[in-house]
Amino acid sequence: MKEFLEDSTAFSIGLISLVLSILLLFAGCSSENEDLKKKILDLEKTILGLEETIEEQQTEFYQQEKIKELNERTRAEIEKIKDRHAPYYELVTELKESCTSKEEVITTFGVYTLNQTTTDQDCLSELTGGRFGSAPTMTIIRSPTESLLTRGWELHVEDIGEFFHISGYSRGAWCCEEDHFLSKKAPYEIVFEEHSKAGTSVLWRHFDSDIYKEIRIVDTNFIQWLGCTSCSALPVIYLEYSSDSFKLDKELMYSEASKKINNITKSGGIKFLPGDEYGSDWEGYDIPSDFIEIISELMISGREEEARKFFDNMWPEDLPKKEPFWQKFKEKLARSKYWELEVWESTEICDWFDPGC
Repeated sequence: MKEFLEDSTAFSIGLISLVLSILLLFAGCSSENEDLKKKILDLEKTILGLEETIEEQQTEFYQQEKIKELNERTRAEIEKIKDRHAPYYELVTELKESCTSKEEVITTFGVYTLNQTTTDQDCLSELTGGRFGSAPTMTIIRSPTESLLTRGWELHVEDIGEFFHISGYSRGAWCCEEDHFLSKKAPYEIVFEEHSKAGTSVLWRHFDSDIYKEIRIVDTNFIQWLGCTSCSALPVIYLEYSSDSFKLDKELMYSEASKKINNITKSGGIKFLPGDEYGSDWEGYDIPSDFIEIISELMISGREEEARKFFDNMWPEDLPKKEPFWQKFKEKLARSKYWELEVWESTEICDWFDPGC
């Protein structure tokens, strides 16, 4: 392929160069022939264009060859690992078949069905010296027309009035609470869902004095940003449910952020302390999580001017690189799924075990 590209392009350039030489010869015989001069210029541009095309095609070809080589090496490594562990996996499979028993529970709520299967593998744990412990639980929730959720752990159902609230916990450090709201009227589907790494579930109730209920969520966008997990900022987001949809409640967010500012002002402000290897580090200082939370909530609620004013008032005079921090913060905030959100659109329903989910 490479040789074909080079040969065909070289032939084209050679042919054009020959024509160009002939035209130059004729042009020299008749200096008044403007048409020939124009053709010469056009051919020169064509040659330059072909040369650029050659470079682009060669670059693309080398990149594809490099990717192909890398993929082949990766596949070879995977096969080596499979071969090395094949006896181990064969043993595990054999033990599972000899130990496995299942308990199935089917629950109906509204038009939905929850199918939960628990596999008992205590004998497997005994045979392997405890290397394989608790058995997995497989849970499937179906609507009248399709499977909505498939999980390898327990899911819990709660009737919260307007919706069915499905919640679950996948276990692990800072991961993951999941919440889904299922509609009680057609189309029977997931109308809201949230996967939180903050270990906190969503709250659904009245948070202000209007007639509409809201969902309270924490935004995990800033987890491990400039520091440790436990000291990460977790801005609070409110979504109001009205007219059959969830909308960002900017007024409620602004009201709650203003309360935080008043409390901070009463307590003497925010303290920026010298950091350590575990804290949020910016020029040797911890950036307090409540500082990031408040300016995030003000920004998301559409009050950038007030967010900047709070930022300027709280930023220590002796802490350098103030503007670079502001820009870095805004870039990170723009990655939040709640930034510039108006109406919540239900995310694509997918299987948790799907790598693309």
